[in-house]
Amino acid sequence: MHWVFLLARVYPYWAIPLILGFLQFGLFFHRRKALPRYLCGFMVLLLLAGTLYWFFERGDLNSDQWVREWLAD
Repeated sequence: MHWVFLLARVYPYWAIPLILGFLQFGLFFHRRKALPRYLCGFMVLLLLAGTLYWFFERGDLNSDQWVREWLAD
């Protein structure tokens, strides 16, 4: 269970490298006109929105509370 709290607390540190990776894969698939480019683009947008939300809502201070609320449901 502790890993969930850790992943939420350090979200930007693993999401930003994933964004860059998905962006590179998306550009590769875009040059090949393959369908996974849309999935890569969606993942980039999703992770970027989550990262911006994390910074906007001060995830460094509030992420433990968010995880407790998500797990309580």
